[in-house]
Amino acid sequence: MKKAPARKTTKTAAKKTAAKPVADKAQIEAADKKLAAEAEDGAKIQEAISREAKTEKPAAATKAAKPAADKAQIEAADKKLAAEAEDGAKIQEAISREAETEKPAAAAKAAKPAADKAQIEAADKKLAAEAQDGAKIQKAINEQAKTVKPAKAAKAAKPAADKAEIEAADKKLAAEAEDGAKIQEAINEQARTVKPAPARKKAAARKTAVKPEIPEAEKKASYDAFDLYTLVEMAKAMGVDMNLEDYRNLLMKEADEEKILADILEKFPEAAKDQDFEANGYDLTLLPVVIAKAAEGMDVKASDFKSISDQIAEALSMELTDDGMHNADVYNTLFDLIRRLLVMGQNKGISSFAQLNETIPADLPAVLNKFMDVAYAVLPTWQYKDVKYYEGFIYAVLSQFEDLHQGYDNRAMMDVADLLIRHGDYGLGDANYNYILRENQLKDQIYFRFANVYRNIDLNKAKAIANSALQFVDGRYDYYPRIIEILES
Repeated sequence: MKKAPARKTTKTAAKKTAAKPVADKAQIEAADKKLAAEAEDGAKIQEAISREAKTEKPAAATKAAKPAADKAQIEAADKKLAAEAEDGAKIQEAISREAETEKPAAAAKAAKPAADKAQIEAADKKLAAEAQDGAKIQKAINEQAKTVKPAKAAKAAKPAADKAEIEAADKKLAAEAEDGAKIQEAINEQARTVKPAPARKKAAARKTAVKPEIPEAEKKASYDAFDLYTLVEMAKAMGVDMNLEDYRNLLMKEADEEKILADILEKFPEAAKDQDFEANGYDLTLLPVVIAKAAEGMDVKASDFKSISDQIAEALSMELTDDGMHNADVYNTLFDLIRRLLVMGQNKGISSFAQLNETIPADLPAVLNKFMDVAYAVLPTWQYKDVKYYEGFIYAVLSQFEDLHQGYDNRAMMDVADLLIRHGDYGLGDANYNYILRENQLKDQIYFRFANVYRNIDLNKAKAIANSALQFVDGRYDYYPRIIEILES
């Protein structure tokens, strides 16, 4: 009677099945079939033992009787084996019920919590105890076999077929006990090797939790999708309370953009704190982009001062030719330089050409004279609207730099009047000259230029203007000889 190992195999299989994921379903089904076969073998052995007890003669039983203690021990062992067979059947039924009703997701999830760990340890301890009880029972059965007298063995012998069946069952039970021990050892080994896995997974999760650094190029591409005014508002959200004009004022005062950035962060330290680009769409890399884009929209900035000096020197060497396209390039080059000087004066609040000359080491009066000479030479062949544009521009320059009024006001107004007359606007041109004559005490130059502009247009009108000049001009004035020349022409 060796059914104890079958009980151990049942418990071991149950333990192993509970410890593994649902992916081991095939293994569980194989174990179920094996348990069913073992239960069937146990039933056959139990039936053979019962049959032996019924067929043994009373006399042989009396002669072969062991002490009362042995008999009680055998009966207790039989009862325990029967109870264990019943427990095995219950466990097998529970395993089958669990395999049928347990959802795969729940099984997978149930394999992980710490509560299952305690359950596995308790099952291990119970299996170990049952294995120990089975060994004791097996030992008792072996002792019984040794102490039974030969006479009882001979008389109580079953047919050869039954004896062979019992021996085969004993061997099978012994093999299954050995298999159970191996399975238990495998479960323990698995528990030792699988436990550290969650720690490794947590460590890996911590490593992957570190956010990857977003490349600078990707950030710049993101900023490029917005216009400058939106970028300025984004910088305000970072804590930089500046408008676009504030950035441009800094660019007019400082050529080094890195120095400008440092000054901004010193004034607004909140912006220097950690900024989350992934969450907000911006970080500290936004400010250099705002500064650079603000500089792009400026006609002139502090970093341009040195280059402007070089361009002025080059422009002063340019001369007009018979090529109209070349002359247009000369005019446009000089116009752009004077415009940049005007913008610098406006942005930096400079009201003196001499003061501006301190910032830009170049001959500024020379370039202004050059520009006015070229304009007077080329604009007569251009359109009337170009003359009007030049008029507004040159007056803006003279208004910005107060020290130019005395030397350039009369010249600019007479140049504009001549250009208007040459374009056929005689009324406005004459009105300009009459205004200039009223506002000035020295009139010889003004009368000469007024008469001279009509010399190739209307000679009689030119002589009339020259004649009226004699009321105010005589031989003491520089332009008197030239006025007389017009009268005698």
